[in-house]
Amino acid sequence: MKVAIVRWHDAHADVSGWGSLSGPHDRDPYQILTVGILLDKKTGRKPGHVSVAQSLSQDGFIDSVLHVPRAMVVDVAELFEIGVKDGKITTHETGRGDRGLLSSTSRRQRAGRGNRTSPGH
Repeated sequence: MKVAIVRWHDAHADVSGWGSLSGPHDRDPYQILTVGILLDKKTGRKPGHVSVAQSLSQDGFIDSVLHVPRAMVVDVAELFEIGVKDGKITTHETGRGDRGLLSSTSRRQRAGRGNRTSPGH
């Protein structure tokens, strides 16, 4: 399993009260950063989503899973790998270095899907 930062767009309110119909006042996406344990098919990822668990126990249980629809995900940056072996949680580097979040442009180009991305997690 990998620990990662997931950047995604969330729904949000445009105005706090009455507003004009002349158009939205807030034209930018509302971005969220979530840090957690990426789940895959074997560990409980929901199909069509990037699933992130908050916690992992030494006996292999996960807690507080967030499922973000893939169409809302901007990018994913893997930080390091973790696992459970002999009742202990293990960690090791992924070898990706300090690259930070992948740019949405490069992710878009690789995915070939217009202005939304589909991370392979």
